[in-house]
Amino acid sequence: MYWLINLSTRGKLFAGFGMMLAFLALVVGTAYWGIHAIKASQKSLYEQNFADVSELKSVLINDDEIRVYALTYFVVTGQTERQGLNRQMAETLKRDAETIKKIKERNANNAVVVAWLDELTELREQYRLTRESEVLPLLDQGKSELALKLANGIQAERFKKIQALANQLIAAATEQAGKRMADAEQDAARFLHICEAVGATALAAGLLMISLLNGAIAKPLRDITGRAERIAAGEILVQPILRPRKDEIGLLEEKFNHMVASLQEKVTLARQIAAGDLSMQIKVASEKDVLGTAFASMVRSLREMNAEIGEGVNVLAASASEILAGTAQIAAGASETASAMSETATTVEEVKQTATLSNQKAKTVAAAAQQAALVSQGGRKAVEESTESMQRIREQMESIAESIVRLSEQSQSIG
Repeated sequence: MYWLINLSTRGKLFAGFGMMLAFLALVVGTAYWGIHAIKASQKSLYEQNFADVSELKSVLINDDEIRVYALTYFVVTGQTERQGLNRQMAETLKRDAETIKKIKERNANNAVVVAWLDELTELREQYRLTRESEVLPLLDQGKSELALKLANGIQAERFKKIQALANQLIAAATEQAGKRMADAEQDAARFLHICEAVGATALAAGLLMISLLNGAIAKPLRDITGRAERIAAGEILVQPILRPRKDEIGLLEEKFNHMVASLQEKVTLARQIAAGDLSMQIKVASEKDVLGTAFASMVRSLREMNAEIGEGVNVLAASASEILAGTAQIAAGASETASAMSETATTVEEVKQTATLSNQKAKTVAAAAQQAALVSQGGRKAVEESTESMQRIREQMESIAESIVRLSEQSQSIG
């Protein structure tokens, strides 16, 4: 069913609902066909079999009526009354002939019924001819005994045959109607089973389509929603696409993975920045890439801050070198002063010990004193130079402090 997965969402919905509508139409069509067949069977049953039975019974009733007219003919003697009876018998016979003709037309495909109807028609015709050509003329001639003999003889036998044949036809029509009814019931049961089978198939197909649509649409959306919730909780994980899809769900999954991969790349960049590595090159996906632009701006600002801090450190190092040189000069001056004082103490000790040599050493002492004075002047000059160096260091520290303040303000603006 991979072809279904590659269909667009609209195509999947059209396919699913189209199949369900097709099965629904099949169920409706099957039901309509079954109902139409049952109606046709019932129509045939009522218009043929029941009609045959009803019309054959009417023929029997008419035959009884004609027999009554014939017996009445024996009783009445008036010519007018007898003509009325002849007219009524002729009308009844005409109706019966038309009825038998319709029955024969309806059963044209049933050779047995057609043969029985032909035999019935022939017997009725013989019965009519004997009555009209022999019995009634004998009654008109006053020969009642001969007429009664014919009526109770051959005519009675023919009438019994007509009745028996008519009842046989009625029984056959009734039996055929029963078979038709049984067939109609079987057809109804068969159509019911067909409808049940088609309905069950439609239900199974509908459940299958629901399952397929759930697996093709709902389940992938739930998976993507779960991954989105995990990303919202801080877990950035790219799930590989096992089987690429060409529908909207596949496109959504592909773009979602691209988004997660972009977030992972930003996380890697953040870790490199936290480690102090600002050498990476930030690639902005598009003009609308707000996060990438912010990362690029942050890296650029951090690089500028590092440059300014490096310059401040260089200035501080230079100042420290100058302080170190001044300190060395002060130490050298102090060493010379200590040496001069030591020589002075030695000279004084020699004066104490050798008073006699004081005059001789006066020049030496004066020279030493003069040398001490020169050394003292050198030490004072070294102290003044150290003071000036400290002043310059203080000014440089103020400059470094201002640079650090500016860097702090820029860091706050970036954050």
